[in-house]
Amino acid sequence: SSVSLPGILSNNANKFLPQGFLGVDQSWGLIASRRPVSDFKTITSYRLNGAFTFDEVGAGGEMPHGDVSEDSYTNKASTYGKMFAVTRQDIINDDLGALTALPTRIGRGAALKLNGVFWTAFLDNASFFASGNSNYISGATTVLASEGLRQGVEKFRKMTDPDGQP
Repeated sequence: SSVSLPGILSNNANKFLPQGFLGVDQSWGLIASRRPVSDFKTITSYRLNGAFTFDEVGAGGEMPHGDVSEDSYTNKASTYGKMFAVTRQDIINDDLGALTALPTRIGRGAALKLNGVFWTAFLDNASFFASGNSNYISGATTVLASEGLRQGVEKFRKMTDPDGQP
């Protein structure tokens, strides 16, 4: 006879997948946001910019108006995956318990792929990394040595958002 235990097996995997995924660097999440999509067509996302820093309200209670603007970015969802097949004999013969680590390894693999795709696209963006955006330095003195690091840190500390705030 055969036994089907999809609830128990998926519940077990669902506990270990996030462990593997969250065990990998998640720093991309500090500079990017997630947006749900309904298909695989290119979409345009917008970011609202504006003077959101509060001004003092005068004695008469009149509040100053803020200015707003927008930036747009295009995105496109893709699918990545990996298939694994584990037979009944594999499970029975796994006297070392190696297959119990499979969900954790799958979660880790997903996070590593996400990091690779994100950082490749992020760093390969010549229109973003440009002198006009105050986030790019070039020249012989910008090599990875003390002077180049000093210049990079100085440039970083002078960066502002679209509203002129650090």
